[in-house]
Amino acid sequence: NPNRDAGGSEPRLFKPHPASNPVSRQRYSTSLRGSSLVESRMTSPLASFETQHDDMIHDVQMDYYGKRVASCSTDKTIKIFEVLTADATPDSDLAAPSSSSSNKSSQNQVKLLATLVGHEAPVWQIQWAHPKFGSILASCSYDRNVIIWKEQETGATTGNKSGGGAGSSLLSSAASPSNAANSSGNWVKIYQHSVHELSVNSICWASHEYGLHLACGSSDGTVSVLTYHGAGYSSDTVASDNSAGWSVDRFAAHGSGVNAVCWAPFMPSSNASASSSSLLTSAPSTQAMSQQGQNEPLTMRLATGGCDHVVHIWSRVVNAPSTTGGIARASWQRETTLEGHKDWIRDVAWAPSIGLPSSLIATASQDGTVRVWSRDAPNKRWESHVIDMGGEPVWRVSWSLTGNILAVTSGDSKVSLFKQSLDKSSWMSISQLDSA
Repeated sequence: NPNRDAGGSEPRLFKPHPASNPVSRQRYSTSLRGSSLVESRMTSPLASFETQHDDMIHDVQMDYYGKRVASCSTDKTIKIFEVLTADATPDSDLAAPSSSSSNKSSQNQVKLLATLVGHEAPVWQIQWAHPKFGSILASCSYDRNVIIWKEQETGATTGNKSGGGAGSSLLSSAASPSNAANSSGNWVKIYQHSVHELSVNSICWASHEYGLHLACGSSDGTVSVLTYHGAGYSSDTVASDNSAGWSVDRFAAHGSGVNAVCWAPFMPSSNASASSSSLLTSAPSTQAMSQQGQNEPLTMRLATGGCDHVVHIWSRVVNAPSTTGGIARASWQRETTLEGHKDWIRDVAWAPSIGLPSSLIATASQDGTVRVWSRDAPNKRWESHVIDMGGEPVWRVSWSLTGNILAVTSGDSKVSLFKQSLDKSSWMSISQLDSA
C-alpha cells in the first residue's frame, strides 16, 4: 500500500499527490477571465497574488463562472477568494498582488472571503460543484476524510427550515446548529465522509445532468461514490452513510491505491432525458427511465488511475426502483482496463463531450509520459497515443472546455499545451508556460 513502508506495517507520508508539485509555495498565478484555466491562460493576462497559506499549496480551482478561486494546502486549510475586476473598489481585505505581476494584471485584485478549517492533515484536492446546486465545495485530505462545504445564503438562520424538497433539505443541513461551529464566513460543513481507511487522494463531481454525485479515490484501494437524494428518501436498498440525505456506494478499484478519479461527460444523445429529474435527486426517477429510449437505464462511467500502473473504466447501471419506494439499486462493474504506463498513474482526465460518440481520456504517469486514449464509438476499441515529456514525472492533465487542447503539468514546473494533428496521428505541442 502506498501509505505503508517496505515492511507493510507502519504508515508513512503518502508519495506526493499529483496536485502537489505544479503549484508553488504560498503563491499562485491565475487567470481573471473564464472558468477554464487552460484556455484563459492562452488569451488573458495573469494575476499573481499571495494566498496567505502557511505551507505548500496542493490544488487551486476556479468556480464555474471564474469569479471565485479556492486553494488548499498542507497547512490543513482551504481559502476562498473573490476575483475582482480592475475597476473594483479596493479595500483592506484585498490580497496583495505579487511583485512579479505585470502592470496590467496587477490592477486586478483578489479578496479573501473565507478560510475553511475542518481537516486534520494536508488537504490534497478541492472541487466546486455545478452552481445549479448552490455554492458547494468538496475537499479531500490525508486525514482520510472528504468534507462537503456549502455557502449559506445571506440572512440564513440556523435550525431546521420548513418546507420540503431536496434543495431545502440540503440548505437546512448546512444551517443546522451542529454544523455552525465549522463555519468560516458564510461557509459551513454540511457533510463529512469518513469511510476510508487511508488518505483520500482525489475527488470529482459528476456532470450536473446526472445529479449530485461525488467520486472519491483512496490509498486504501477503494473508490466511494456519494450521492445526494434529498429529503425523505428511503435507504432500504442503498447503503446510507448518515441521515443527511446522502448515500454511499463503495467498491475495490486498485489494490495498491487509487490516485485519480474522473467521470465521463454527460452524453446528450443517449441520456437526453436525465436532466428532467429533480434538481438534487441523483437517482433517476421512473419517468426519466421510461423516457430513456425504450426503458433503457441510465449509465454513468468513471475512470480511475492507481499505483498499479493501469486505468480502469467503470460503469454504473441503475436498475429499476425498489417496489417499496426506495432508491434504485446501482452496481459498479469494470468495463475495461487501459494498460501501457510503466509507473504510477498520477491523473486521469476525460475530455468534455461535444455531442459526438467518440471519447478521449488523458492519463498522466510517474513514468514521464502522457497517454491520450481515444475511442470512435462505444463498441470500438480504445487506442492510445504517447506524449513523451522527456522523462519528467507528469502530475496533472486538463482539457479545455471544447476538449481539443490538453494542458500537461510536469516535474520541470512547466505547463505544456498540446493539440491533436489534423490526421489524428499525433499530438503537437503548441505552447509552453513556465511557472517561474
